[in-house]
Amino acid sequence: MKVKPHYLVALIVAAIAAIFLLSHIVGVARSDAQYRAILKTYSDVLKPGMERSEVENYFMTSKYVSFDRGASEDIVHIARERAGWICQEELVYLTFEFAAGEPNEPAPGDRLVKISLDRSVCLDLP
Repeated sequence: MKVKPHYLVALIVAAIAAIFLLSHIVGVARSDAQYRAILKTYSDVLKPGMERSEVENYFMTSKYVSFDRGASEDIVHIARERAGWICQEELVYLTFEFAAGEPNEPAPGDRLVKISLDRSVCLDLP
């Protein structure tokens, strides 16, 4: 039985697409594993209930950590990655959420509630 050339071309294109999709999925899984490992590193040291001043001192004494301070959370950027066809780029960051005494003002005595791994929405959309 002969295979028609257009079926053979379609089969080859489908196989190539499957290989690209599989390699993308493996890459995403590797990145996510790295990000979870970074989250675990911070979670092992910075525990819920710690004061904001202790958490921020840890950031300041770490050579490669910069953070953004907010009223109820601090953010540590851990990666910038290509997001795909719709988004050109997205940020991957850790959010350190604090129970604040004052709603709009960070204070050294605020207590760490949780640490989470988050991703931004598209950075390049208007």
